[in-house]
Amino acid sequence: MSGAEKQKHSLEIPVIYRKAFLLFKDNLNLFLPFGLIYGMGGVAYRVMSKAFSTGVPSDNILIPLFLDVIFATLANIMVIYSAWRIYKGEEVPVYEVLNKAFLKYGVCLLATLFSLSIVFSGLLLFILPGIYFATVYSFVIIFIVIEGSPLFWSFSLSIGLARKAFARVLVFSLIMPVIFLALYSLAKEYFDKYPTLVYSVTLALTAILTPLGVIAQVILFCRMKENFSREIL
Repeated sequence: MSGAEKQKHSLEIPVIYRKAFLLFKDNLNLFLPFGLIYGMGGVAYRVMSKAFSTGVPSDNILIPLFLDVIFATLANIMVIYSAWRIYKGEEVPVYEVLNKAFLKYGVCLLATLFSLSIVFSGLLLFILPGIYFATVYSFVIIFIVIEGSPLFWSFSLSIGLARKAFARVLVFSLIMPVIFLALYSLAKEYFDKYPTLVYSVTLALTAILTPLGVIAQVILFCRMKENFSREIL
């Protein structure tokens, strides 16, 4: 296998993120609007807080979490399907993306809620089980969107694929959250007196980093399937 061919199928994290960045940059007009959808849960929560005279309890984490899930599920489907098509060298008509989101939203929402309940239960009990399930469930939504896998079968497929390179998938899944938290902490430290500015920075980080991370995850998924099926690892 030539060097170019090995690069094409490489599972090295820097190589995959470079490919993801180029894909994101070259299709910014498509992915940036999808990225903004990830932040709409927070926007909806702020609107709700101001709309009700009694206010929304600020200490109730379930409300913003549920709103985030509602919007993030929609954005995930759009980004996953678009990234997959572009990665294969195909054009992505927006109407096809919207149609895929409409068809897959219900099952993807159920899968997201189910996986989050398992992950959070594991984190609350012993932490390590939560990390394990968060890692092996990394490809659940991708299997549903790309391969049309049934709801619970997609969990089994994701577990089987993630276990083949568990440490790599774990590290891979931590990169974007760590970068996001680091940049958010800096913004909060330097602009603590300007909460609106902090919120704007957070929304911008979400709109850029989240779709970039999902695109990279789709590339990792595709290359893992290619590599393991060819038994080149």
